[in-house]
Amino acid sequence: MIIKSPHQVDVPSVDELNQKARRATKWSLLTEVSARLITPITQLILARFLSPEAFGAVATILMITSLADMFTDGGFQKFLIQRAVKDDQALENYASVAFWSRNKQIS
Repeated sequence: MIIKSPHQVDVPSVDELNQKARRATKWSLLTEVSARLITPITQLILARFLSPEAFGAVATILMITSLADMFTDGGFQKFLIQRAVKDDQALENYASVAFWSRNKQIS
């Protein structure tokens, strides 16, 4: 049930917010668990099909890309969530930095 305020803004009820929070928690947990399960399974498959030299090269590349991922993010996503944006120009600047730093890492 949606409660209407005097300014005609839809405000969800407490039950709806609780339901959305439970659903979001469920999906977050599922994402984290599946990511933690997929990594060792992938490693087992790679170990089975690759020679020891090739597996070592793949492990080195994965380590370097993981390290680059850590430095590329640098806590910027948390910064965006926690910091209040003062104006539209600041928001545009922050979003631009987040976009380009993330895409730089992918390439």
